[in-house]
Formats: sequence, structure tokens, C-alpha cells
Amino acid sequence: MKRLASFVALIALTAPAHSECPSPPPAVHDLDLTRFYADKAGSVVDPEKMAAHKAETAPLTEFVGFIAKQADRAWTQRSAPAVPVACAVSWLKAWAAAD
Repeated sequence: MKRLASFVALIALTAPAHSECPSPPPAVHDLDLTRFYADKAGSVVDPEKMAAHKAETAPLTEFVGFIAKQADRAWTQRSAPAVPVACAVSWLKAWAAAD
């Protein structure tokens, strides 16, 4: 268990190379989403409202998708997972620290 904690701490302190880890999108603080249905029952999608909804959620979708991809990379590169893990941790730290 101590080895795992040491490994995670080392990875968290490792700064990934810029080319290997792009900057995260701006942190999302509040969500005020557009309802994208044209009817009250929520069965008919309004294409314009859906486009607005996708634009509003794009930073969050990008963030979650990138973290998931880095986790997948770390899992498939078990012999050298440090770079994708460090990148994911840097994104998580950036969003946690954002005002």
C-alpha cells in the first residue's frame, strides 16, 4: 500500500511534457443549461436548442472525455503509465484550483 501511495504522489508531482499534455479547458463552475426539447413532455428535440446545449456542455464533455482517455492510456501502458496519469492529475488539479 505504501508503494502505491508513493507512486501516486510521485506521479502527481511529475510535470508532463507540454506536447504530451495539452492545457485543460477552462473550469466549469456553474451549469445553467438550455432545455433542448421543443415540447413539455420532453419527446421532441429542438435542433437549435440542442446545438446551444452542446456548446454549453462542451468544456465539461472535453474534460471528462480527456480524463477517461488518459486513464485508458495508463491502463493499456501498464509498463509506463506515468505520463498519462500525470497528465490526468494535472488536469484535475487545474480544475480543482480554478476560481
